[in-house]
Amino acid sequence: AVGAFNLAVQTSDGGKSWRIVSHLFENPNHLHLYGIARAGRSVIAVGEQSLVLERSGERFVPLRSPYEGSLFGVVPTGERLLVVYGLRGHAFMSLDGGSSWQAAQLPGSGASLNGALRLTHGRVVMYDQAGGVFASADGGAKFERVPFDWGAPLTGMVEAADGSLVATSVVGITLV
Repeated sequence: AVGAFNLAVQTSDGGKSWRIVSHLFENPNHLHLYGIARAGRSVIAVGEQSLVLERSGERFVPLRSPYEGSLFGVVPTGERLLVVYGLRGHAFMSLDGGSSWQAAQLPGSGASLNGALRLTHGRVVMYDQAGGVFASADGGAKFERVPFDWGAPLTGMVEAADGSLVATSVVGITLV
């Protein structure tokens, strides 16, 4: 788990105990870490001010960032496929575990992207500060707007057992 001011903790017993591993992240300015995910053998962490780190052995070392703004999360979309997303509606896809990036096509409003998840059937869904929901059927290269009009910033989303999406926001919980 990662968090503010380069906080990084690790568990090996399902969360009963945790140890601080922040010293393993090459982040000398102690920037906030907003997300971490595994895609195949790659483990990528992202954070503020375009921070992108990749695990190399026990350490997390800087990678070239696809964007000069903060990245709020990373979602694996395949064995070596990743999508990072963040400030002002920017999203980028990597086909090679984070070595190179291409801008995702996203018909958003420019609102910051708050989160993303890969659904059971493989589609990728992202949601933003304006209440927008976007879906990709190709691993994150191209997204389409999902017809959904909540109007409030979305703060979380999970896939329910029946395949529907449950979204949380500052004004409540709804189905997408």
